[in-house]
Amino acid sequence: MKKIILQILRAFYPPLIVFVLHVILITSINIYALWPDFDIPMHFLGGLVMGITGLRLLRLAEKEKWMQINKKIVSLLMVLCFVALIVILWECAEWLSDHFFASFMQGGLDDTMLDMVLGLCGGFVAGIFGVFKKA
Repeated sequence: MKKIILQILRAFYPPLIVFVLHVILITSINIYALWPDFDIPMHFLGGLVMGITGLRLLRLAEKEKWMQINKKIVSLLMVLCFVALIVILWECAEWLSDHFFASFMQGGLDDTMLDMVLGLCGGFVAGIFGVFKKA
């Protein structure tokens, strides 16, 4: 059981690295002052690494015989569903921060929708490469 928990935690290393890099760039060089649209590549990259995480979790579930998926398109949809969940939770966290702490993480509906689309696109790229690379 401990081995499986460690594998699950390791699956989240890519998004953790991206998040730490993001925080470092914000705090050390105030990246948004230098590049106001920096969140565009970050949301795409966030979706990409969450797609990688979703793939790792899916492979672990198959290896442990928790589930068996025989169709690649179903695997891709599972990864996209995982990324969509994370994207929605992230945008909810941004909204909560803006609402309760008067931050300015969301610039309105257009910004939120673009963030969500970019995250899903990143997840789709990861899913396509991860699921269909051995075709």
